[in-house]
Amino acid sequence: MPSDSVVIVNKFTDTSTYSIWALIFSQLAYTYSANKPVPGPDDLEEALGSRHAVLIFDELEQGIRVIDDPSKRDQNIAFLQMLSEFSNRSQRVTLFASVYSDREEPGSTLKRVHPVRVQFSDSGYEDRNNIVLHRLFENAAQLDSEKISPIIDSYVGLWQRQAEIDAEDLGRRFSITYPFTPFMMNIMLKKIPARGGFQNVRGVLGFLANMVKLTYKSKDIITSADASLSDKETTIRLSDLDIGGDLIRRAKENLEELADYEYADDVASSVLISTLAK
Repeated sequence: MPSDSVVIVNKFTDTSTYSIWALIFSQLAYTYSANKPVPGPDDLEEALGSRHAVLIFDELEQGIRVIDDPSKRDQNIAFLQMLSEFSNRSQRVTLFASVYSDREEPGSTLKRVHPVRVQFSDSGYEDRNNIVLHRLFENAAQLDSEKISPIIDSYVGLWQRQAEIDAEDLGRRFSITYPFTPFMMNIMLKKIPARGGFQNVRGVLGFLANMVKLTYKSKDIITSADASLSDKETTIRLSDLDIGGDLIRRAKENLEELADYEYADDVASSVLISTLAK
């Protein structure tokens, strides 16, 4: 990052505005007084001076959608077009924007400059895993590998006694997915998305966050057995994967029949998760 950068962050669902350029110019301590509907490149150059601007716009579509005056909405879209074209040819402005679709505004305008696109679903498995852990744990990046290695070794050793596995590969994958098992994250990040997945990325995060809430006081690792059917929030979130609710209903009935058996809840939960992921 250049030392003279000005970072401007706005989440439009929290702070809406009728004028995106007013938001930018206020952060640059620049007074825009030109008598024209939309600022142009010269105005932006003057506002920047010798500085660089890094613009981070979250929920940008909502920021455009809530402007009820059609002319003001068009002015903001025109400004975004100028801004994206300027940032595409100049290193003095970098624009990050989260949009849901390039088929509607402002995504359809921003795509004209052929931006770099980053999508969660297109990321590599390890990247997606790291994103999920970063969102769930504030200290994910500071995880001490030496402290978790005994847990991983014990887990891998258990699997070695039960089946023929590549112990080194399993240990490596578990060191990436901890505290979730590699099998659990494979279901969440590969199998379930392949069949349609939760309604959105936040659905995955919400489901895994609830599993953390259910286990953090009692478990060292989190597996599909911890998606307890006895927990109301778990079944509500799983309904995204079973719209009709038939599989969840049958799983609960099976659990009631086996309630007197040890580990019945664990087995029922594991079987249901695997079934929903097929």
